[in-house]
Amino acid sequence: MYVASITSKQKIFHTADCSHAKSIKEDHRIYFQTAEEAIQKGYRRCQDCCEIGSYYKKERNEILSYCFQNGISAGINREDGFLDVVTPYSSWKIIVNGRKHGRYLYHRNTIETESPGALLPGYHPQHVLRNTLIGYLRYIVEHDSYRRSHPLLIQKPKKDWRECHYRKGSKKYKNQQNRLKRMERRESIKRVDELLQSLEVRGI
Repeated sequence: MYVASITSKQKIFHTADCSHAKSIKEDHRIYFQTAEEAIQKGYRRCQDCCEIGSYYKKERNEILSYCFQNGISAGINREDGFLDVVTPYSSWKIIVNGRKHGRYLYHRNTIETESPGALLPGYHPQHVLRNTLIGYLRYIVEHDSYRRSHPLLIQKPKKDWRECHYRKGSKKYKNQQNRLKRMERRESIKRVDELLQSLEVRGI
């Protein structure tokens, strides 16, 4: 359960046992079942009761050592309260969400695509679960290693032949013009057929 103040301009939400939450007047309170619900309504996490922070503190020394050995960085984002992980090849977020306070991994999109209603705009979820933050960091390093040896092949969309600009008089230009003429004839015939069918239906 999470709580926030409906009168606060900062729009920060807290866990129910946070000292800041306890100072909110009852008639000013708004409740959320999950952190996801609060975020989707425009609220930000409280830094003092951020769940990911408690996990980070428990593993801090191991995380710092692992990051140093593998040339990556990991730290709590002051804006959203998530753990940002940055490598030389990719960017990630580890979040705590859901009623069971599960930890989930999100990868920054390498292709400019957006999913409507996405929890983290610009990121997509990784379908992996680890019991520790270090477990996720190890996955990230393994993921980067695999991607370096197996790069994604992003296919460029084919350009519409009708939008190509060929030199006038060239063979490609003549072929393009002939295709356009055949297409126009087919469209004209189609329109005439549709007109005749509509006249037959009306009994004219």
